[in-house]
Amino acid sequence: MPLQLQAADDAELIDEGFRLFTEETFDGNGRTCSTCHIPSEAYNIFPSSIKYLNRKERNLLFATSVPGLENVDLVKKHALFNISGNAETCPADSPSCFGTPGEEHSGPIFRAAMGIFAQAITSTNARPTFPGTPLAPPECSSGVAAFLDQLGWAGDGAPGTPIMSVACSTHHGTFDGDADGRLRGFANGAIAQHATKSLDRIAGTDFQFATSAELDAIEAFQFWLGRRPLTVEENAVQGTVNAREFDLTLLDFKDSRVALGRDHFVGGPEFAAGPRPPGPP
Repeated sequence: MPLQLQAADDAELIDEGFRLFTEETFDGNGRTCSTCHIPSEAYNIFPSSIKYLNRKERNLLFATSVPGLENVDLVKKHALFNISGNAETCPADSPSCFGTPGEEHSGPIFRAAMGIFAQAITSTNARPTFPGTPLAPPECSSGVAAFLDQLGWAGDGAPGTPIMSVACSTHHGTFDGDADGRLRGFANGAIAQHATKSLDRIAGTDFQFATSAELDAIEAFQFWLGRRPLTVEENAVQGTVNAREFDLTLLDFKDSRVALGRDHFVGGPEFAAGPRPPGPP
């Protein structure tokens, strides 16, 4: 389950997690987590972001030192990155890996750099009534789904499962035997996948896995980042006790377009056309 922080240690642990996220290369190809999750871009990256990068940053983003790790055209045009664990047999930049039209896809899988906000309120453990998203094959989550973080509304963020079998070694779990479906184990999977010096992905040669203490810090930083359960003071403002979300009807926005979007989101056109309760002072 998510790391339970002690108040006196919160700041130091979170700060260390931020440092690791933005500076640590784990003896790999030079990438850090923030290479693709740029803090100034809300910890994401978009095609429009890439044109502002300098040459060194672009080379890291494209992983030019590791041919076949990325499909540079897809990174440039769509900010899509290779997340396939079988890159050593099917490089991301090899046309032969994509088959022919009509054939079942068997090549690399590409995905955008996922947003990492609000993980403290969108993981399985933060939502005890959420049963988790079944993994494929189903036996890989049978009996353990409730214990997997399965991050995000789609529930597909954290690789691996506590059920150790060949069939359940999916995604980064192919290279990291400790990947068990928790956010804490996600970092080492990402290191193996994205920070490697070669497509062989040999730990100790192509990269170094994060230590237990480093995993604690990175997890603490990510659970802290973005939206989170409300504080006692914030709950008091809107008259709740243990809310995990602000009451959007109580939020005032200076931009009338944003306010209209809020009204439609909260209650549709009927709500938007009617009176709205005043926001907090």
